[in-house]
Amino acid sequence: MKTLLSYQSSLPTTPNLVPWGGPSPHTPTYPFTSSDIHLLESYMVVQNYPSNFKTNWPNSQCKDMCDSTFSYYNTLKWRESYHPFSILNSLKSEAESGWLYTRGITKNTPQPIIYYRPGLHAPVSLESYMRNVIYNLDRAAAVASYNTGNDVKYLGGKGRNDPRRYYFVLDCKGFRLSMIPSMAAVRKLFGMVGDHYPRRLGKLVILNAGRSAMVFWGMLKVLVPEDVKGKVSIVGARDSAYEALLPDIEPESIPHWLGGLDTWEYNVDEYLGEVDWTDEEAKMFMERCPEYAAEWLG
Repeated sequence: MKTLLSYQSSLPTTPNLVPWGGPSPHTPTYPFTSSDIHLLESYMVVQNYPSNFKTNWPNSQCKDMCDSTFSYYNTLKWRESYHPFSILNSLKSEAESGWLYTRGITKNTPQPIIYYRPGLHAPVSLESYMRNVIYNLDRAAAVASYNTGNDVKYLGGKGRNDPRRYYFVLDCKGFRLSMIPSMAAVRKLFGMVGDHYPRRLGKLVILNAGRSAMVFWGMLKVLVPEDVKGKVSIVGARDSAYEALLPDIEPESIPHWLGGLDTWEYNVDEYLGEVDWTDEEAKMFMERCPEYAAEWLG
């Protein structure tokens, strides 16, 4: 079993190396202290510290369960190496059309909302496409941390209404099977999300689900845990997307392209801000985290 002592030396020395959401002025970040113990404590709240102190992530190393502190140190190392919160030129190029963004919160519990519109954009670079997904999950985690203050009362919290989870809206209008990322890329993305954003999904609403969307969902289901499948709601192309969202989201927060009153328009420069990391630095991820190399290069 992996233990704390086997990984403790890799803990970053300053919290500004691993902030949720990143240093962008457009993104709220939780103000971690400079204490390593408090930094780790904060991450345990964010990732729902298990009551038995055992975890099964990262999946490749903890199939037989690990000491939970190993899992958190592993995530800290990954964050310092991968920089999920940073803005790259390649990321801005891939994200230009606004096919994925985080905006607003649900009305019953303050869960951040992620909007994904795969029909707006076919992947140009699979690495940048996946990085945009990871960036927005991280941004949503930053919003959730800011809203809850990482209060210890949320430790051990469960259920789809946990305010540290995100509400995911997948609008499939215009989506075609030719726009699907490769399944190899999808598996890599699911692996990274499972390792470093466990237990984060509150609800997934699939809108305008036509034939292509249902075929893709059928392919994804083999990668989705049973408990997650129970959080999925599918709305057909002939049904009202607005009515499907209304029980969870105020009309003022539902985008106009889904029938709501929010007239906000995505602008990549305003949303992502300035580039703060280079693509050359990003490519060094494999060297910094060799445990991912076999999976990502295989």
